[in-house]
Amino acid sequence: MKEKNEEDNRITLVIQCLVYNHKPYLRQCLEGFVMQKTNFKFVAVIHDDCSTDGSQEIIREYEEKYPDIIKPIYEIENQYSKRDGSLMRIVNKALNATEAKYIAFCEGDDYWIDSLKLQKQVDFLDSHADIGLCYTDYKKFYQEFGQETDSDFKLFPNKSPFCTSLEEWLVSPRYMAPPTWLSRSQLWFESLPFETVDGTLVRFTYFLSKSKVHCMEHEVTAVYRILKESASHSSSLEKLYNRYIGLFYSQIELTKIYIGNTLSKESILSQIQTKFYITYWKLVLAKGSKEQLNDLFKWNGDGLNRLSFFLFQLCRFKYARNLFRVCYLIYFKKKLGIED
Repeated sequence: MKEKNEEDNRITLVIQCLVYNHKPYLRQCLEGFVMQKTNFKFVAVIHDDCSTDGSQEIIREYEEKYPDIIKPIYEIENQYSKRDGSLMRIVNKALNATEAKYIAFCEGDDYWIDSLKLQKQVDFLDSHADIGLCYTDYKKFYQEFGQETDSDFKLFPNKSPFCTSLEEWLVSPRYMAPPTWLSRSQLWFESLPFETVDGTLVRFTYFLSKSKVHCMEHEVTAVYRILKESASHSSSLEKLYNRYIGLFYSQIELTKIYIGNTLSKESILSQIQTKFYITYWKLVLAKGSKEQLNDLFKWNGDGLNRLSFFLFQLCRFKYARNLFRVCYLIYFKKKLGIED
């Protein structure tokens, strides 16, 4: 009887939910957790990173109503801004303490729409020992316009297929529906070797390199909420640049870590560089540091159209570069409404 009670109390799955000033959306997120129907025990570790908008009050409300599910962490100072890894150390300690077999992920501004999400994915991983991570299709919701659309998987199947290889992913990382992820806990804890602007890039790379991943593409289980201002979307040119250049450097580091074959590694690094500069060379000219500009001009401009190639070569000269930078910033401010 004692062994049966211990088995009944064992936590099979823990949800990681990171919250910071998500008050307008948080109830929808938490409702997605507590509505889950499972034949196993699960909990949700809700980490509030010292929100100032009343998010903590909502979490306390759900903690009181669903004490067996909602397990909060309330910070008294913001951990993310420290940039020293303290945020994930705190969260991982709480996740690890549950001794759960599986980890699901959903941030406080996204939400689940399928009450059987966890059950379906756990059943799948239980029956596929070689799969380390499974995910599903999703919907997008543009908060500013109140508009819901299909996922990039469905809207842009050529650019954003459901599945990918490690090599293809390193060259062309994209949104892979993190709110739908469910992974084996051991892989989850192993998958962040360094600080980055986007932890999901690092995690997905690790999953691809150490196990198989699988998309349950016929299931739609979550909604990705796109905000006008967030970690991945911003009206600030400075924030956008820091994110894009940060992702670029992460791609390079991850390639060096996970691609062993020298020829493959050099090919992937070259593709990463070419793709980044073709897409963002103007942004690097406008916002890049002296060192970043030096790196840019080591590139020969391969892949640019004739006009872009001419402008790129012209901008090797300081005065032309300064004029281009001014014009580019004015263009963004007037045409796109983006801050300098």
